[in-house]
Amino acid sequence: MPDSADRLRNSVSSLFEEWWRLGLNGRFDLVTNTLIYLLQRSLSTRGNANSVKRVWALHSALELVDMTNESSSLFFDLLQQTVVNNNYLGTDEGRRFLGFIMTLDDTLTGCLHKCIKNHIPTAPSSWLERFGEVYFRAWSIGSNLTEKLETDCIQDLMNHAVHAQKSLAPALRQVLTYFHQQKKKSGVDAMLLNLYEPFLWRSLKVANPDVRGNATWVLVDAFPLLDPDFNTEEKDTLLQKQFDLLLMLLEDPVPGVRSQAVLGVFRIMSLFWELMPSVTIKNIITKVIQDLAFDSSSADVRESVVKGLITLVDNHLCHLMLRPILPQLQSHIHDTSEKVRVAMVNLLLKVKGVRAIKFWEVVPVEHLLARLEVDTAPVVRRLMTLLFPSFLPLDKSEQEQIPRCVALIQTNPGATRVFFRNAQHFMDLQQTVHKVTRDDICFQEEDLTVHNTAVMKGFIEILVIMWYNISTKLQEKCMILYFLFPIKTRHKKIEQDLQQKFCLAVPEIRSCLSKLKKMTTETEESHYGCLLEAKCKWNKMADLLELLQEWISAGFRGGKKESTAKKGKDKRKSVTFAEEENQYGPVLAARYLTYLITHPVCRAGVLSHHPRELIQIQEQLQKSMLHMGNRLDQTGDSLNDDLLTQYFVMYCRLTLLLQDQAQEDFDGLSALVSVMEWAEDKVLPHINSGGVEEEGKGQRKRSVTSSATKHDLCGQVLKSFLQVCSNCLLVGLGTPEFVLKLSNFCRNALNADEKFLLLSDITSCLYHVTEFVVSLEEESGEQSSVVVDLLTDVLMSAQRKSQHTTDTEKAIGANIKGPVTEILTSVYNRGGQQTMKQSLTAALITTVMDEMTQASVKDILEGVTESLDSLPPVSSLLTGVISKKPKILWYVYDNVTQKLEECQKILNRS
Repeated sequence: MPDSADRLRNSVSSLFEEWWRLGLNGRFDLVTNTLIYLLQRSLSTRGNANSVKRVWALHSALELVDMTNESSSLFFDLLQQTVVNNNYLGTDEGRRFLGFIMTLDDTLTGCLHKCIKNHIPTAPSSWLERFGEVYFRAWSIGSNLTEKLETDCIQDLMNHAVHAQKSLAPALRQVLTYFHQQKKKSGVDAMLLNLYEPFLWRSLKVANPDVRGNATWVLVDAFPLLDPDFNTEEKDTLLQKQFDLLLMLLEDPVPGVRSQAVLGVFRIMSLFWELMPSVTIKNIITKVIQDLAFDSSSADVRESVVKGLITLVDNHLCHLMLRPILPQLQSHIHDTSEKVRVAMVNLLLKVKGVRAIKFWEVVPVEHLLARLEVDTAPVVRRLMTLLFPSFLPLDKSEQEQIPRCVALIQTNPGATRVFFRNAQHFMDLQQTVHKVTRDDICFQEEDLTVHNTAVMKGFIEILVIMWYNISTKLQEKCMILYFLFPIKTRHKKIEQDLQQKFCLAVPEIRSCLSKLKKMTTETEESHYGCLLEAKCKWNKMADLLELLQEWISAGFRGGKKESTAKKGKDKRKSVTFAEEENQYGPVLAARYLTYLITHPVCRAGVLSHHPRELIQIQEQLQKSMLHMGNRLDQTGDSLNDDLLTQYFVMYCRLTLLLQDQAQEDFDGLSALVSVMEWAEDKVLPHINSGGVEEEGKGQRKRSVTSSATKHDLCGQVLKSFLQVCSNCLLVGLGTPEFVLKLSNFCRNALNADEKFLLLSDITSCLYHVTEFVVSLEEESGEQSSVVVDLLTDVLMSAQRKSQHTTDTEKAIGANIKGPVTEILTSVYNRGGQQTMKQSLTAALITTVMDEMTQASVKDILEGVTESLDSLPPVSSLLTGVISKKPKILWYVYDNVTQKLEECQKILNRS
C-alpha cells in the first residue's frame, strides 16, 4: 500500500495482530508482513511507546523467522536499528524485546553487540545503563547462546572497560554497572568472577597507569568478586586477595591511581564495614590518614581522602571510629588547593548532621572564621551554610542572637563583614528589614557601650552591609524605612567615625539635609561626605540640589539676602517659620558640588538621576565669568576671588561632565569654546598685571585678589580651563574643530604670558592635542602643522624663560620634560604621519641649532661639552630625550644624514 494509506495499513495490521493473539488459522502467513510493518512504524518519526508494545506483543513470532536466509535481510536490518532507537531503549517492553532478539541467532547477536559498541562513545548517559539492562536480560533468558553472550559480548565489554582510554572507560563501566547491581540474583556473582578473573588481577599490576586506574574502578564497582559455591576458606582467601590489592593501589607511584584507590577503598568500607576484618580496616585508615591525607605531591589525593571520609560518614557504624580521626585533618581547611578546602567544608556540613561528632571539634570556629574572611566564593558559600544557623539562628529570640553577634565581632571583625554580606542569601527581605530595624533589643551594658568602640563599630558596619544588600529591593518596593537603633537614643555622644558609618547604613535622609545645612567651612570633608553619599545612594538629591542653587545665588549676591518686596497684589497672609541662612552656604555649595562630581558613587548617581538640575546649576555658575570680568576690569564687583574661581572651575567641569549625560540640546563643546573666547578677550590681557591698585583719592585701597596679585587670579583661571580642555580630549569628547581652536588659544596664551605662568600647563595640553591628531585615521596637514607650530612656540618660550628668569636650567627643563617626551614618543612610535614627523624633525633640529648658536655667540659654551647637561636648557632637554628613544634617534639621524648629503651635493656642484 502507498504511504498515503497509512491509516488503512495500521487498521489491517491491528486486525492481523488480533488474529495472531487469538491463534486463528493462517496466522503464520500473516505475521511476517505484520512484524515488518510494525518494526518500520516504531522506527519512523510516527513511532512511540505504544508501537513498541505492539512489536513486543508479537515477539514470539520472530522465532519462526530464519535469520540465516537471504530473504530475512530486511528483518536483519530493522532489528539492528532497534538496538539504538530511543523508543525501544526508553520503554520496559522495548528493552525486553532487545534482550530477546539478542538470543535469536548467533550472527544477529554479534551484529547487535558491534552496533552497541559503536554507539557507546557518543550515546547519551541515560542509554548506557539501559544497554547494560539489555545485555543482562539476554543473559538471563538462558538460551543456547548464553556462553557466546558471556565470552563475546559481556567479557568483551569488561576487557575494554579495563584497557580503554580514560575518556571512554567511564561509559563502558556505566554499561557494566547494571550487572554489578544485580549481584543478589542467582548466578550473577559466579558469572562476574569467571569473566573478570582472567585479566582483572593482572591488570591491577601492569605498567600502564591508565589501565591500573580503570581496573581499580572496575574492582571497586564489582566488589566483592566471590563465587557463592566456594567454601568459607576459599571465600576468605579470595576476599583477602582483593583487600591486599587495594592496599597495594594505595601506594601506587602515580597520584591519579592513588586518588582513585582512596575513593574506592572508602566506598567499600562504607558499604561492607561489617564484613571487613578489623586488621584490614586499621591498616587502611592508618595508611590513608597518616600518609595520603598529607600527600604534598597531589591535591587530588588529599581531596579524595576528604571526599572518602564524607562517604564513610553515611555509615553510622563508623562514627565512633571517625570521632578521634577527623580532628587530625583540621589543617586541610587552610590547604593551598581550593578544591581540598571545598571538600573539607563539605565534610563539616556532613558531620553537622551527626550527633556523635561536633563540627567545631573537628575544625575550631576561629579557623573557620579566618577562612570565611579571605577565601574564595565556593568556600565562603559553604562556610555560610555551616555557620549561619550558629551565629544568627532565625528561630531564636533576638536576646539570644545579639550575644552571638557580639562574639562574632569580637572573634573576627573581617569575617563578620563577609558573614553579613552573604547573610541576605539565607534571609528573605522581610527578615533582613526586621533585623536592621529592630528597636526593642536589650543590650548588656558591658557588651554594647560607647566605651566598647570595637563592638560598636562592628554593629554599625553590620548595618551598613545589610542596608546595602537590601537597598535595591527596598527602592523597587518603594519602602521608606527609618531606623531606630537603641544605641542612638541611649548614648548621645558616639565617636565621629561611628556617626559617619551610621548615616550610610540608615536612610535618615531628612536629617542628612538639616545636618548639611548646618556645616561650616571648618568641617572636614569626611564629615559631610558620608551624608552626601547617603543621599545619593538613596536617590534623595532633589532638595540638596535646590539648596545648592540657593547658596550659589547668595554667593553671587555677595551674601546679601534676596529682596522679598511684594509685586502686584498682596498675597494672602500665612504663618511661616524663618530659617536662619547659613553664612558659609556659598563656600559650602562649592565644596559639596566638588565632592558630588569627584566621588565615583555620587557622580554616577547625580548624573544619571538629576541631569536637568545640574544643567540649571551649570547655567547659574556661568555668571562667574561675568563677575570675574568685572573684577579684572575694576568695575566695582566686590565678590571674593577664591569663591569666583571655584565657581568658574565647577562651571567648566560640569560642562564637560554633562556633555554625554544631558539631553541632546546640550552642547558642552560650544560652551567650552565660548569660555575660550571669553578668556582670550577678558583674562589674557591681564595675565601680566599685578600688584595693588588705587581707585582714586579718598578711596580705599583694594586688592585685585584676596590673597594674590591680578595675574595670579588670571593664572588660576587659565590653568583650570586648560586642565578641563585636556580632560575633554582625554575622554574622547574632542572634535577637529575644537582642537584647532584650542591650539590657537594656547599659542595666543604663550605669546601673552610674559611671566611664563602657563608654560607647563600648555605643554600638557599639547600632549593631549597630539594624541588626538595622531589617532585620526586620515592625516590632516592643517592639524599636523598646528602641533608642530605649537611645540615650536613652547620650546621658544622655554628658551625665553631661561633668559629672563632666575630659575635653574634643570628646573626649566623639568617643568616640560615629561609632556615633551610623551609628545615625541607619541608621534614617532606610530605608523603614518610622515608629514608631521618630517616637519617636527626639522623644527627640533632648528630649535637646537638656534639655541646652540646663540649660546656660542654669548660665549656661554666653553669648548666641546662632555655631557648633555652642560648644554643650554632646551637643547639639553631635546637631545636627552632623543638619545634615550631609539626610534626617534634613528629617524633624526637619517634626516640629518640626508640633509648633509644634499648639502654635500650642492657644494660639489659649486
